[in-house]
Amino acid sequence: WGEQFVGTAMNPTMGNTPIYIYSLVEANKFFGAGNTNLGTLSGSSRVGISWVEPPEFISWVRDSLKDTELAKAIEQALADAPGPSGQADADGATNAAVSPILPYLRQANIIAELVQIRLYQLKEALGSAE
Repeated sequence: WGEQFVGTAMNPTMGNTPIYIYSLVEANKFFGAGNTNLGTLSGSSRVGISWVEPPEFISWVRDSLKDTELAKAIEQALADAPGPSGQADADGATNAAVSPILPYLRQANIIAELVQIRLYQLKEALGSAE
């Protein structure tokens, strides 16, 4: 029980719901359920955002799932991602003058992609081990 991660399913019509996640498979489903139709919020009650705090999610992956490789990959990908404007300043700092929702959505998509890739890698490794 103590090894779960709690994400939040945010829905504009239904509010926020805590979602208990116990594995990478469940994390993959969680991200896919909320972030696949972003940008189409008008007229649909089925669209929302799968919210996690990236540092806490990374800690859960590293400490509870014991997947340090994935945790490092997420940290590095988030560090390397361009800022909201997609461009860096002359000193390398990103420009955060755009809506604060954009950086989070970019972070969620990066995390979701890396979770999917890791699941694929694990599936391939199990298939080749048989």
